[in-house]
Amino acid sequence: MKKHLLFGLVVLVSSIQITKAQDRKAPSYPLITHNTYLSVWSNSDKLAESTTTHWTGADQSLIGIINVDGTDYRFMGKDAEQYRTILPASDEKDYTVKYTFTKPEGDWTAVNYAAADWKEGSSPIGDARTDKTKWRTKDIWVRRAFSLAKTDDINKLFVKLTWDDDVEVSLNGKPIFDRVGVSKGFEMMALDKDRLKIGENVITMHVVNSGGGARADIGLVDKEKLTTKALEVADQKSVNINATQTIYTFKAGDIDLAVTFTSPLLLTDLNMLSRPVTYITYRVRSNDNKTHNVKVFFSASTDMAVDQPKQAVTATKYSTSALDILKAGTDEQAILKKQATVYVLTGVICM
Repeated sequence: MKKHLLFGLVVLVSSIQITKAQDRKAPSYPLITHNTYLSVWSNSDKLAESTTTHWTGADQSLIGIINVDGTDYRFMGKDAEQYRTILPASDEKDYTVKYTFTKPEGDWTAVNYAAADWKEGSSPIGDARTDKTKWRTKDIWVRRAFSLAKTDDINKLFVKLTWDDDVEVSLNGKPIFDRVGVSKGFEMMALDKDRLKIGENVITMHVVNSGGGARADIGLVDKEKLTTKALEVADQKSVNINATQTIYTFKAGDIDLAVTFTSPLLLTDLNMLSRPVTYITYRVRSNDNKTHNVKVFFSASTDMAVDQPKQAVTATKYSTSALDILKAGTDEQAILKKQATVYVLTGVICM
């Protein structure tokens, strides 16, 4: 009997240790959690290691910087990568392609492929109301020709593409990318710039629509070199999640900083539950028992107010003697269609 009891205690202690180990890290950390449309998360264990995103993976950047005695420390978010357009996708500019819904014969990805019986159309390509080339079959094959005068000025080349559902991509007759499953908006795929040629080039896509929506869009971009001095990064000491809060603590030079994201979604208080407000609060304390000059900077991208980055946004500032308010929303907010407006107050974000 004692042996069985001892074994049971060992199993219980082991289970508790495993549970604690799993609780230390989360797949993603909730920051602003109002509803499915306004929902911002951090996808890294340290708040300053990645760009904050919507739960779908789309960038919705929050930036937090604390200035301590003239030195800036970034404690939240990360600037999105900066890209220079080489070949625009349709979120920047419509373009012309050759396409077919019938499986082509021969090497249809080659630069010199005739494609004489293919149709010609304009992007965007898909089954949405605003798409210019309507695609409602299972397969589409797309050829996009373009010309380059030089390639030596390219820093890091990326293919920029979005698709639904499966995709195969080739450049100048050579496969460069394939994936089964729909993309999360536009995705960036690194590519050796030596694959490009001076003069005529062709990039091709075969996209399979296995169900649901249909989408095919592609371009090329150059990841620009960092031209500004990188900020110091605050040393994150901890992160804790409870039912309504995510709490971070940092060391930034001679200052200890605590940042708390509070979404008071309490089922026992329907008035508060229906109020789409997240509170972001800061608490600072000297860690060397001296006096310091401290400022906190908070930035929220207007991507939070749109469904697609290409949508036009209008921002307005309102000021009172006690409060500054920034309002951002899409220019087009039609009745019974998608709409969003984001307000940023001192320490508060609401929709």
